Amino acid sequence: MSIVLARVDNRLVHGQVLETWVPFTKANSIIVLNDDVYNNQLQRGIIQSCVPSYIEVLIKRIEDVPSLLDYIYSSNIRCIILFFNIHDALAAYKSGLAFNKLNLGNIHCHTGRRQVTRTIYLNNEDIEGLKVLEGMSIKIEIKTVPQEKGADFFKKVAKISSWAK
Repeated sequence: MSIVLARVDNRLVHGQVLETWVPFTKANSIIVLNDDVYNNQLQRGIIQSCVPSYIEVLIKRIEDVPSLLDYIYSSNIRCIILFFNIHDALAAYKSGLAFNKLNLGNIHCHTGRRQVTRTIYLNNEDIEGLKVLEGMSIKIEIKTVPQEKGADFFKKVAKISSWAK
């Protein structure tokens, strides 16, 4: 049926997703796209055990995107796509996963990252990836939960002078 939310959130499946985004979007499927999670049996098991049984959970590699496309677009699902990072979102889009908006939820602080919002820390590579997505007509929105007023990412980041477009 459709992708109801494409979200970058390095916590992947957690309370905000299950308690706010799933009901808001009426999703009946969650697809996690990340090679490291796919390759970590313990992490896959934890994610799958946290999700209620009435919600389908698929954990796939980025290279699996082409084989997922028919399923996503022709089946009767309303899916949330979760990316661990911006690189995965860009790679999935380039592999044919079509979404017109990318939600930035939580990207935690790590060495070399600068704070953009209370929950989003990015480095120059992240910014460049988001610029590529924006150039492909993808709206980049900062929104932690559905009840929050979303913010246009590039308007927000323009305030950080060294990252202005």
